[in-house]
Amino acid sequence: MKLPEDLDNMKNLTMLNVDKCVSLTRLPHGIGQLSDLQKLSVHVTADNLASVILKLQSLANLKELCLKKLDELPSAEDAGALKLKDKRFLEQTPKWMTRRQGYLKHLRRLLVNLRKCERLPPLGQLLGLETIEISGMDSITTVDDAFYGDGDSGGDNNNDGDGDSDDDRDDDGGTFPRLKSLIFSEMPMLERWLKPKGEGDMFPRLRRLMLIQCPKFKELHVRLPSRWRLTLSVWLNNDKLLSSEFVGWQNLERVRWLEISGCEELRCLPPGLKHLEHLRRLEIVRCNNLTSLPDWLAQLKSLDCLVVRDCAMLRCLPPGLKHLERLRRLEIIRCNSLISLPDWLAQLTILDLSEGHRIPLRLIVRDCALLA
Repeated sequence: MKLPEDLDNMKNLTMLNVDKCVSLTRLPHGIGQLSDLQKLSVHVTADNLASVILKLQSLANLKELCLKKLDELPSAEDAGALKLKDKRFLEQTPKWMTRRQGYLKHLRRLLVNLRKCERLPPLGQLLGLETIEISGMDSITTVDDAFYGDGDSGGDNNNDGDGDSDDDRDDDGGTFPRLKSLIFSEMPMLERWLKPKGEGDMFPRLRRLMLIQCPKFKELHVRLPSRWRLTLSVWLNNDKLLSSEFVGWQNLERVRWLEISGCEELRCLPPGLKHLEHLRRLEIVRCNNLTSLPDWLAQLKSLDCLVVRDCAMLRCLPPGLKHLERLRRLEIIRCNSLISLPDWLAQLTILDLSEGHRIPLRLIVRDCALLA
């Protein structure tokens, strides 16, 4: 299967998605002439990797790139035939992809699945990135300077005659200056996230951090930003993060929204959540072994919304909830082991700062089988 050779006639084409075309053997030569192409999603195999990678270099306006099936990358010897500056495909991405002012300086969204990679690509050099999703990197144990693009990490900071120099900086400064969403998914060996060696703000615009199936992740040494409302989503198998072993809740103190979803092993909320003094919304969804909520939730003084949904074993609500003075909304949905609600819940009121008087809590209880 192949695409038309005259594809280059479609000068105004901005999006090309052929990742479902698994029998597509190569991209047409003219794809490099599609100067307006902004989004490319393609199935990559050992046979067509050379063609795909080399043609990316001329797509100067590319903003979103998705390369799928990269687990079939060639060996380091085969990669040498690609004539790229970086020959170690099993260890890192080509240097031209991650220069500060290189070919992909307009790239906004990047999805990476590199199962055979032994280190994270130096994506901190791509200053325009707004969304990064990294999944399936089975060998990675640490997020470190290799990811930020510092030191000998695979990024190219030196001026080699093509306009890349240490003096090139984004107006916002810092590391990942425009990044809004960061996802680490299906990384079974990931244990720690280290702060960079250099100075400067980290992720100054980050709004969403998602950790999906990172069962060994237990240390966070990066203080996340306070400029924006930050949402932390913890999905599926994250046993260490939601246990007393986790180190780093204090670096998440600026999180405004916490979502815990599908964590089957969770039986109680970790005490470290008490560090989230700015937390305003807490959602707990499909945590089927969670039997109760802790009384210390009352220490989350900024909490104004609590949602508990599809938690099959939840039996009761803690008395401490009545001391949450800013709680405006409480939702309990499809918690089929909950047998009763405390009497004080119906009389619970909160102080409306805008009106200067107390108003009733908005209580939503739905589809809880044992409640009368």
